[in-house]
Amino acid sequence: MNIAVVNLITSTTVLPMKLKSLMGLKIARKPNTDEWINIVRLCKRMAEFGNNVVLYVSDVFLPEKTISGNIPGLTIRYLPTRLTQVFSPAIIPFTPSLYKELISRDFDIILASETLQIGSILAILAGIRKKIPVIIWQEVDVWPPQYILRFAERFYYTLIFKPFLIKKIRGIIGRSSSAIEFLKSIGICEDKILGIIPTPIDTTIFKPIPKNEARVKLCLPLDRPILLCVTTLDKRRGLDLLLLTIEKVTQKIPEVLLLIKGNGPLRENLETTIEKKGLKNNVRIDYSYTAAPEMPLFYSAADISLVVTEFGLLPFSALESLACGIPVISTFKRGLKDFIIDEETGFLVDRDPDLLANKIIKILRYNKFNNEKIIEFAKKTIGIDRVISVFREVFGNETKKK
Repeated sequence: MNIAVVNLITSTTVLPMKLKSLMGLKIARKPNTDEWINIVRLCKRMAEFGNNVVLYVSDVFLPEKTISGNIPGLTIRYLPTRLTQVFSPAIIPFTPSLYKELISRDFDIILASETLQIGSILAILAGIRKKIPVIIWQEVDVWPPQYILRFAERFYYTLIFKPFLIKKIRGIIGRSSSAIEFLKSIGICEDKILGIIPTPIDTTIFKPIPKNEARVKLCLPLDRPILLCVTTLDKRRGLDLLLLTIEKVTQKIPEVLLLIKGNGPLRENLETTIEKKGLKNNVRIDYSYTAAPEMPLFYSAADISLVVTEFGLLPFSALESLACGIPVISTFKRGLKDFIIDEETGFLVDRDPDLLANKIIKILRYNKFNNEKIIEFAKKTIGIDRVISVFREVFGNETKKK
């Protein structure tokens, strides 16, 4: 099967609240290689199943080194991005050559990311021209916090997408049940919703490492309970809640160690706050960039993975933790409610430091989680081969309707 995957954005960026700051927003860090990027791993696996896959990405995400051309059946096209001062490439990249690219090849199906992307609109227009079925894979499950963007999105859905574009696609696949709920809330009909296929985790990369081995390699203590929080150091990532929680946990378990893995604009403020609260012995921060193949060391070294962000879409760190067999406690509920099952893979809790601390203490003292069952759950729900098998079924059904 010849498959076009339109996924112009391959890494997320911390978005400012002010519209003025959004214009011309730059990508904070380009990867050294695209080999470990999630969508690239998915397309690579599709190609390994005998498909010819072309992945289209905005060239602002062009890495120093690409695997395109090295994997049989996989091509990655980094398209020129225009009008970057009008259409921020970090949010809604404008790649006008995408349309010509799509109509110049004989694809059997087009998979485009998100209903509200110029790339998806161009994919739909190309699908109409070439009579190719188009499916949209939706992660967005909430309106943006910026008023002007929220207004623009409502305008688009009400006057453009629902009256015209929705009729020209085969359907929309949600990446979570909350994405489906969002689509229904804006009036997308049931017959256009094709089900849920989550963003996959490559379980050949994210897999458990013996805890002591991981801790030795990371120079972490073997005899202390360790909590891990992989996050951007940004105002809307719940760092205040995290430190308040750790203060409470240390009152019951003084030897606990929180490892924060990430970087961002609040780096210096966070260090100052940790010192003022007297938590220097209980909190460590690893600011270094770590490629995907090394991240299982961090997850495997931890007893619990914490997600406290109040902003953004689906936190991948939670899914990667589950793939490594580590239970997750999260105050972020929307997309994660499909994967964090109380008493089985972790806990979902309200944004309250007392509630969060109590759950942490409960797990550290009476851990009843079965790590092997968590790993098995991850493979059956978000494992890349499981996701590929569902896509193959959907693509097969939709191409037969041509």
